[in-house]
Amino acid sequence: MSFLDEFPPQPIAALTPELRNEPSQAHAGRAFLSRPSQLHLCIFQGVRHLTYHDNVSLSVYEHYLPFVSRFFEQPCRTSAVENVMAPGLPYFIAHSSGTSGGATKHFPKYRHPDHMSTSTAQTMQASNPTSKHGGKNCIVYSLGYRQVVDCQNENGDIDRRMPVCLMSTGTIRMYNDMAVERDHIYQTIRVPNNSSPLAVSYIPSYKSFLFVHALFALQEPQVELINTMFSTIFRDFCRSSCRTPEIGRAVDSPGWFTKIWSGLRTVIAISSGPFQTVVPELRHYIGPDVVLQTLGINCSEAFLALAYDHRDPSLYKVVGSDDIIEFLPLDSPEESKYLTQTWNVELNKKYEVVLTTRDGFWRYRLGDVVEVVGFDPRDGQPVIHYLEVAHIRLANEITTENQLRDAIGSTSGSLGTISEFCVSPDYRQSIPRYCFFVEPQNKTGSSPASTPSELHTYLQDHNENYRRDSQAGKLATPVVRVLKQGTFGDFREWKIRTTNAGSGQVKVPSVVWDEGTRKWLEEHVVEEYS
Repeated sequence: MSFLDEFPPQPIAALTPELRNEPSQAHAGRAFLSRPSQLHLCIFQGVRHLTYHDNVSLSVYEHYLPFVSRFFEQPCRTSAVENVMAPGLPYFIAHSSGTSGGATKHFPKYRHPDHMSTSTAQTMQASNPTSKHGGKNCIVYSLGYRQVVDCQNENGDIDRRMPVCLMSTGTIRMYNDMAVERDHIYQTIRVPNNSSPLAVSYIPSYKSFLFVHALFALQEPQVELINTMFSTIFRDFCRSSCRTPEIGRAVDSPGWFTKIWSGLRTVIAISSGPFQTVVPELRHYIGPDVVLQTLGINCSEAFLALAYDHRDPSLYKVVGSDDIIEFLPLDSPEESKYLTQTWNVELNKKYEVVLTTRDGFWRYRLGDVVEVVGFDPRDGQPVIHYLEVAHIRLANEITTENQLRDAIGSTSGSLGTISEFCVSPDYRQSIPRYCFFVEPQNKTGSSPASTPSELHTYLQDHNENYRRDSQAGKLATPVVRVLKQGTFGDFREWKIRTTNAGSGQVKVPSVVWDEGTRKWLEEHVVEEYS
């Protein structure tokens, strides 16, 4: 992981023989491959004298549902869930943040020995560092949970209380051993290097959660670091700060955050991929000199990668310590025998990520796609670009998240700077079309009515199948529906309230398929161009 005063070496194009051996030895020595659980026994039943590499097939979430569902039976019995995914009982159960609009997925998470969690520990320390100058951190993370699963023994006594929460929430709780039965104590504590007391992180209302964090931060002139995990949440935090009476007219001045906190050095917020559209607005708030830093890719399933260079938010280094990460070439059949190990990936090639985790998921298809751009010369781990996984398809075309984002970016002259957007299918006419829901950063541009045709032309020029289908009459010119300012922040508030999710990790899907989200967005449209 790259820190402010550190600059990592340039990735190398190929591994030396010495580096080629280093990751393979670490991989082969994963202790958890030999640790028994009920799921492991099911996977290997009838397979003797054969290796993991040759005999474990690719898996998807549905394969684990019979095991995961045991945790939500009433009552949850220790005898039914102990050792079911990994040895012992989980510390918490992570729930997916629901970016795709599908059903929520749950992932039991277990406490592991320190030597098996080095990347997680490193990230936790970097997320709330101790300043050398006495500065404070504004840590905008939620400690709330959706529910608590009480695991009971045969006598009816509770063996473990497991919060069902965001991955970030559960990781913080597990790292600091914050059991839910002691929450009433934690809510009275103020961490010395944090601007807000812990009680603020329990506020369930998203807007109130952000606003109170902002109020406490404004009372602390020594704030050096603000951590919101995602750039879209930081944008909502900035707008919450604008509502406070202490700000006045300072918001009109570029870089006004540094006028309030002269020592502000870092904002931790993922700003690559779908989160990069809000960066111009964030730069208005924080100015050009405050570092916008990403810690890593930490999804609900596992910890995947660390940020490699804080100067490039899209560059990540594959984690080599916590879980086993394998790669399925996009141009290969979807079978486990075609999996590639970290030391055999090829430069500039794209792969689907496949995980075997300490928490009982074996060769699990994450669905995410990465491109290898080199190797870290210090330990040989792959350095990657994290690519899109979302796409829209209404005919024979497939339009990726990157193509959609680039198309919107191409219309900045006519439509103006877009803070956030998403795309959904539009079937209101006889020929289907893409519907772009957009939230302008300020006002719309000089000729927004021309935007649909500009989007249509851009997609035709950059997607051959889109051009063919549109010329064949299978796809109509897109429609652009402008949302009132603040809509996507309101969406996160609505999603948290209606799903009882934590306030720290709700993301707007790049492509919207579910009817509920689409109808909610339609209610906030102020202008339409077609």
